[in-house]
Amino acid sequence: MAIVLPNAAELIALLAIINEENLVVHIFQNNITPGDNTTLADFTEASFIGYSAASLASLDFDATSGTEGSPAVATYNEVISFTSTANQEPQNCYGYYIVGQTSGALRWCERFTDAPYNVGNINDSFALTPKIELNTAP
Repeated sequence: MAIVLPNAAELIALLAIINEENLVVHIFQNNITPGDNTTLADFTEASFIGYSAASLASLDFDATSGTEGSPAVATYNEVISFTSTANQEPQNCYGYYIVGQTSGALRWCERFTDAPYNVGNINDSFALTPKIELNTAP
């Protein structure tokens, strides 16, 4: 029998994921679609000139509780931008993954819905707002 996580408990579970430690967002350049069995080893991190992973402060997430038919959601309060600082061999960026800053444990990942973002010229850039949804409805 599967466990049931009531809507009221979704926010508690979500806050545990984002508040355990500070988080780091990374961009991946390999053409994968993350799924339930995705591991950190499945990602090839972006390496374009000017790229660096971005630290996220756990307290900078706005979270809302889940309700019937609506998931619990936490959205980062800032837009994170990634910008090339030189002309270079073009690189496609397909999505992002978030890890714990201390543990290095994979927390969640997402493929960009309009992937890939191509970075090859100076000042090529894209931005994202990290977000996580927890919906335990069957």
